[in-house]
Amino acid sequence: MARPLLLSLAIAVATLAGGCGRQGIPAESNILLVTIDTLRADHLSSYGYGRETSPVIDRLAAEGVRFDQAAVQWPKTGPSFASMFTATYPKNNGIVRKIGIPLPDDFLMLAEVLAARGYGTYAVVSNGAVSRELNFHQGFDVYLETWKGREDWPLEDRDRGNVVTELTRQAVAEVDRDKPFFLWVHYLDPHFPYTPPGEWSDRFQGDEFHDPEIELPIRWDKHRTVVGAVGSSQVLEERTDLDFYVARYDAEIRHVDEQLERVLRRLDELGLTERTAIVVLADHGEEFHDHGGVRHGYTMYDEQIRVPLIVRLPGVTDAGVRVSRQVRLIDVMPTVLDALGVETPEMVQGTSLLPLIAGSRTRSLPAISEWGYRR
Repeated sequence: MARPLLLSLAIAVATLAGGCGRQGIPAESNILLVTIDTLRADHLSSYGYGRETSPVIDRLAAEGVRFDQAAVQWPKTGPSFASMFTATYPKNNGIVRKIGIPLPDDFLMLAEVLAARGYGTYAVVSNGAVSRELNFHQGFDVYLETWKGREDWPLEDRDRGNVVTELTRQAVAEVDRDKPFFLWVHYLDPHFPYTPPGEWSDRFQGDEFHDPEIELPIRWDKHRTVVGAVGSSQVLEERTDLDFYVARYDAEIRHVDEQLERVLRRLDELGLTERTAIVVLADHGEEFHDHGGVRHGYTMYDEQIRVPLIVRLPGVTDAGVRVSRQVRLIDVMPTVLDALGVETPEMVQGTSLLPLIAGSRTRSLPAISEWGYRR
């Protein structure tokens, strides 16, 4: 199972660029990278959202660093993760436009670099866009794909957050304690069709933020989503009010937030919390007709390319730090490697964020987000 970018890194570090001193986190620290599919930043409470969607993520933000302006490099899962894990732009790594393109072997992935440093590497993923068949398993000792799970799990539930959490809790308990681990955990739940389980289903329906008069744009003559509208097959429960779907999406976020609490509790039970760095982020956001579109992968507005990025480095990051300068997902890999004191591969196009974390007045990083749509 891929162990999330928990910047839990063994670090003995020198000084930062710009003259800021840098403290290292304890040697042999673990790394937990938690990624949440289709999560736009402005639907988290800690980023100013009205609904209480994310108390656990908010707590992590309060204990560490929250980046207010993190940009993805392509608003689709495959290209976004290809860029993040190789720290290269889509135009350079070739993973563009759609899912289903295998990641080339030519690029070193974060897990490969950490494995070479003696880390045990694990992943639990729930989206076929980052499957083993598409070469996203490079560098991982264990790569668990939920849709290939146990036969006693109903097929329709194998990408659900509770399955991801169960596999993750098992993985954490079974890691080799003789070396640090890198664990990547990927939750899919906020992705359409927005079907939160059980009690979560109606969590935010009809509350003060719900406006039943706003209509969901629907193309009844189309089966699936097209630019600017959903197709007939994506109408849920015959509902045509847009805020019904927004409330369902928010309920999915709240459900994942609860699942994350279970993972963190497991770390605590095993005495791993103080030796584990945590990074939480998303691959892209989601549009709810904010600028005339729906879903993701079709436009380049903030609701699709601005995502949460939260970093907690025990003993290093001050509590409640906010970084307002613009950063990119291609900066995650060099940040992890910089924290470890590991030389960054030549191909890397991102920049370490440790100076910003340490309070440097380094200017915003220019973000290039790519997009293309072929009818």
